[in-house]
Amino acid sequence: MKRRKLNFIKSVTTQHQRNFLRTFFHIYEDLIPYVRMIFRIPCKLPDFIIIGMQKAATTSLMDAISSCPQVREEFRKEVHYYNRKFHTKSMKWYIHNFVNEKNLLVGEATPEYSNFEEYLIRIKTSNPNVKIIYIIRNQEDRAKSHFKHEKRLGRTKLSFAEAINAEEKLLQRIVSNSDYQPFDTDLIKYEYLGFRDKGEYQRRVGWIQKHFSKDNYLILNYEKLLNNFNTEKVKIQSFLGIELSNMLPWHNKNS
Repeated sequence: MKRRKLNFIKSVTTQHQRNFLRTFFHIYEDLIPYVRMIFRIPCKLPDFIIIGMQKAATTSLMDAISSCPQVREEFRKEVHYYNRKFHTKSMKWYIHNFVNEKNLLVGEATPEYSNFEEYLIRIKTSNPNVKIIYIIRNQEDRAKSHFKHEKRLGRTKLSFAEAINAEEKLLQRIVSNSDYQPFDTDLIKYEYLGFRDKGEYQRRVGWIQKHFSKDNYLILNYEKLLNNFNTEKVKIQSFLGIELSNMLPWHNKNS
């Protein structure tokens, strides 16, 4: 679903039109849980969440898992509940992003959930049995891929070196202010412009190990996923308890 939506948006000619479509889809997707509430469609908390890292093939991994017959593919990949919508949407709204279809797993993949430890605490508190998947990637390679992505979307006009310098100043402001609100300008900027810091995977792995048991998290390596996916999928099968023999061919168009 995510891949089809992205391809449709990319097919539009101008950046202005693409931005309009992104906004339209976000509004439309936010309304679907309310429709499910009205019609009392049975829903549940997700069984698994891919929490990052951004630009480490989370979309490709989600596509692959969703192709499994034991997994229900939902209408969007990224819900952004625990980072952007935690204070503005209810838990009932979040639950109604995931239809409870008999014997099928459901999940989401929001890479920004690994941005801050607080987001992981929120996940653990509300959904203690959820399975967490986190993909690590070489920090410099990830930063450059992320920078090219934001440059292509027009979110930064800086050079790579200038962007890294601006990111350091942004992080200093975030660290010095413990009273940030979900729509604070600096937090929004970090989601798009946290080029190097988001690749600090050692710190984030530490957060995961602190708040989740060994049976509830899986750390994958981006390079191994690309170069030896058939071996890596065995780990995913064992972790989620599903058969992945019918997975899509591995692709990595967004990373």
